[in-house]
Amino acid sequence: EVVSPTDIIRVTDGAGRPAGVYTGKLLSGQSVTVNSRVVRVYLDSDETGLGAWGFNVTNLTTVTTNDAPRYSVRYYANGGVNAPKDQPAHELPLTLSDDVPTREHYEFQGWATDRDSGVTYQPGEVIETLDSNTLIGRRLDLFAVWERIPTYNEDNRGTASAAAYSGPAVVAPAETTKTTPANANPILVERPETTYDKDVLHIKTVEDLSLNAWPSHQMQVYDGWILRFSYFYTHRTNCVETIGPAQLPIAEKVAYCEEVYRKWGTPCIFKISPLTTPALELFLEERGYEEQHRVDNMVLDLASCGDAPVKEPALPLVVGDRVDDEWLDALFELKGVSNADHLRVVPSMYAAIPKDEITVKVLDREGHVAGTGLGILDRGYVGVYAIHVREDCRRQGLAEAIVRTILTEGARQGATKAYLQVVSDNEPARRLYEKLGFVSEYECWFRVKESL
Repeated sequence: EVVSPTDIIRVTDGAGRPAGVYTGKLLSGQSVTVNSRVVRVYLDSDETGLGAWGFNVTNLTTVTTNDAPRYSVRYYANGGVNAPKDQPAHELPLTLSDDVPTREHYEFQGWATDRDSGVTYQPGEVIETLDSNTLIGRRLDLFAVWERIPTYNEDNRGTASAAAYSGPAVVAPAETTKTTPANANPILVERPETTYDKDVLHIKTVEDLSLNAWPSHQMQVYDGWILRFSYFYTHRTNCVETIGPAQLPIAEKVAYCEEVYRKWGTPCIFKISPLTTPALELFLEERGYEEQHRVDNMVLDLASCGDAPVKEPALPLVVGDRVDDEWLDALFELKGVSNADHLRVVPSMYAAIPKDEITVKVLDREGHVAGTGLGILDRGYVGVYAIHVREDCRRQGLAEAIVRTILTEGARQGATKAYLQVVSDNEPARRLYEKLGFVSEYECWFRVKESL
């Protein structure tokens, strides 16, 4: 086979692992060594996979040009906001962006090559060489490294520092304390009032929308927090979230939540977002709560989507306006849900969604549901949820077709923006959403204490 000239050819093995990126070469008659006899070739300039064809490695002949950038840098705010845009580079050396992200109550230290390592690069630094071990294909991923601004005096824990809350995103009064019996330290309490700036107000809006879109089986409101319970169906539906200002001491509140979740029989989980006071996360760290399950919150301006032609999906899609039994049964099957409590309570959670819905079902050739998607309409936004495709129907563009259908139908019903959540290390899903124009707005994660 001969592939027509294109910007870049990316070769992966049958499991999707990169086997090489080839540009500016004539590979006539050469075989490509990969872990499988059949490779998948992506033909597009940004490696997102606009088209895919399978070739036997012994017959692969390709012609390419070298017009595409040889390297790219992707920046992750890693809990903050305003990460620099992706940066292409044709050759080394390359100069990193001078722009830096921001994060409330944290100071930016530099860029690291993974989420948990120390600083490797600084903004504006010139990179002369790249270690292949730090690259994903030809892409260098950089993660912001943050240092927390102390929230109390280390010599007298509990004494609040007003300066700790003078970040760019929040203007707040000095914290207050509640005195305890003689010879005891004051107890730190959360700030009673918060005035959000524009960026943080948008984060607050997305957080509110996602709460409306995905109710839990049970919920309690407690001093600016909401305690959610769903038999641990997901972290998001079974955690403590910040929804407003608080008055009570953090230690008192955490102890109360731990007791509630102990009675519910599930781990005690706290959701951490840019809206969470750093004092809470620091307290949880010291109490033995471990970080789990990082999630990227991505947004899209629907006006930027344009009228690009959409490829006809390989299988038919059926659009509805409410979750029905067929959609829900298919979702359980696609996710492999077998827990009796989940099968019992999750249908009521979907039934309790208080907003207009857009449901999408992909039907296979026998008429069975092979894929699902859900859109939730709220205040000019459409939230994208429950994107699943059966394994034997993947790599046919169906996930993209589902999301595009939700966005198109949402726009038809008046939505101007879209949002979604994706697990941060789910690279295939991230590539799809970025291809559609979604950009990362902020990260959130969960602090979990398995046993109390």
